[in-house]
Amino acid sequence: MAEIPMRETQGVSVKFGSAVIGELQSIGDIEETRSVKEYSSMSSNNTTKSLGSIKRGPLTIGVLFDPDDAAGQQALEDAFDNNTSDTMTIELPDVPDAGSHGTQFSFTAKVSKRLRQFPKDEAVFLEFTVEVSSEVTETPAV
Repeated sequence: MAEIPMRETQGVSVKFGSAVIGELQSIGDIEETRSVKEYSSMSSNNTTKSLGSIKRGPLTIGVLFDPDDAAGQQALEDAFDNNTSDTMTIELPDVPDAGSHGTQFSFTAKVSKRLRQFPKDEAVFLEFTVEVSSEVTETPAV
């Protein structure tokens, strides 16, 4: 039986535009689904299905608040405040020896939600909901 190559998440980096998002705690799922329409015929008991357009769901990015992360976290804050979009790139840590980058997933993103959490006796946590508003491009590690 062939061995399945594992992709670790330790060391994953996320960029919004050219800014690396610091203190990353969680990344949601990149989900793509097609709508399904089912038709039944009056002349038989069979049904037929057709597939519609692709819908891309949002993903949630969680970070520990870092006031010194003027680039990454601030880029998400600015995108929410100014209703702008930018390219988001998620890079896996599977960089080959002497390689230039790991596997990357890139797409146009808009920030639709910002949440600040202040739990007692814990760190301040930020959560951003990012809307995937383009095709997701996968670039292999090189």
